[in-house]
Amino acid sequence: MQLRDALFTAIDKYQLTAKELSEKAGVSQAQISRFRKGEDLAFSTFQRLVDGLPRDAKNHFCTLLIVGEMDNQELGEMIMVAVAQLQSRAMESHNNGLDKNKPSGTTVPAA
Repeated sequence: MQLRDALFTAIDKYQLTAKELSEKAGVSQAQISRFRKGEDLAFSTFQRLVDGLPRDAKNHFCTLLIVGEMDNQELGEMIMVAVAQLQSRAMESHNNGLDKNKPSGTTVPAA
């Protein structure tokens, strides 16, 4: 997926207006409109647009770029790695919770 397409897909999905993005990114609405219509944009200006996206929209933009370049096998491998990481985090979180439930300090021997 092209950078322009990924950016505007994310903008549209998260229903951002040119005005909102313009204010957050410091890029004029006219520049955003011209870029949407196919005109070139300086990379530094493009970077400001990406930086101006809300976190969820920025994550979606990045995902579109990554996933758009993968074939099905690569995508499947990436999903398996993500699942393994989530399982590891869940186990770590569970183990940390068990540690918090342990009594602290010295123990009293049974009589």
